[in-house]
Amino acid sequence: MLLSGYAGARGGEFKFVEPSQPSVPVSEDEIIISLFGGGGGIGDPFNREPARILKDVASHIFSLEMAKKVFGVVVDPETRTFDKKATEKERDRIRIRRKEGGKIWGGGIRNETVSPAPGFTDRSQDPAAANASPPASADRLRIHYYLDIDEKKQIKCRKCKQIICDATENYKQYVPRAEIPPSELPGFRSIADESFTVYYEYYCPSCFTLLDVEVAERESPPLWDIQIKG
Repeated sequence: MLLSGYAGARGGEFKFVEPSQPSVPVSEDEIIISLFGGGGGIGDPFNREPARILKDVASHIFSLEMAKKVFGVVVDPETRTFDKKATEKERDRIRIRRKEGGKIWGGGIRNETVSPAPGFTDRSQDPAAANASPPASADRLRIHYYLDIDEKKQIKCRKCKQIICDATENYKQYVPRAEIPPSELPGFRSIADESFTVYYEYYCPSCFTLLDVEVAERESPPLWDIQIKG
């Protein structure tokens, strides 16, 4: 893909080629640049170890702003080292934003509320353990990175055991949904009409783990993530 409108540094010019265009002749001294978007990550960004984020920043994969606002990891701009206290403060800020900003769509209510599992704390929990699969069981079906269907055919959070809804329901209608402003999403391409489409995040109603994200019409019903046939 060649960009148009500006002269090249060595006297050439950039030309934009449409993706579906037929074959285009290219001379021996021309350079072709192909740009494409990367895939989304898997799981809550909080479960990525700060040491890995630090390495990504050093490799120029993430900016300091993205490390802070998306992963809640603060890197000192001078020493390029991980700031533990500032990271804890930033992650607390994001947790509060999730808890206070999330609203259950359409007045959906949880079937049952339970306390987080004993010893559960987002800040201290080992990310590897948080993402590991529990022992195999004939009474449990994993349907999502953080969700199971239990023996009572209920969708339940894998991390804190919160029961969300019946297996055949759209779980997103029973968990908090928050509209996230572009200022909290560094690198996120601006939506053409932000009065019409918005960026949503969905959280577990108990431990506030990030379950899913959407770019959808404002005030639209939650999209189905996975639909279980009854």
